[in-house]
Amino acid sequence: MEFDGIRVGLGRSFVHNNKLNSKLKINYYDIDFDESAAAAVTSGSSTFKATASYSGSSDMLTIGYGLGYMINDKLGLELDYEQSINEPTNIDEVKLLGLNLIYKF
Repeated sequence: MEFDGIRVGLGRSFVHNNKLNSKLKINYYDIDFDESAAAAVTSGSSTFKATASYSGSSDMLTIGYGLGYMINDKLGLELDYEQSINEPTNIDEVKLLGLNLIYKF
């Protein structure tokens, strides 16, 4: 399966102190996808081959929370979690867990 698309997000940051902050966010994903599958079954001298493909587009809405820690004035880490509110076509549920390195120029 191949995904291409864009993400647009909106959020709110909360500064707890000069080292620790948290973020609440909502993201909208517009996704174009291509799915393909192939199977082959061989029995003796006979082979049966089947392929299927599907292309389309879908959207997804996620809500998330991030917790960030600034190591010094320029470098920090953020642990980030998102979960889908509505899922793209043919997908049951989406959960994203990320660890982000933050560098301020």
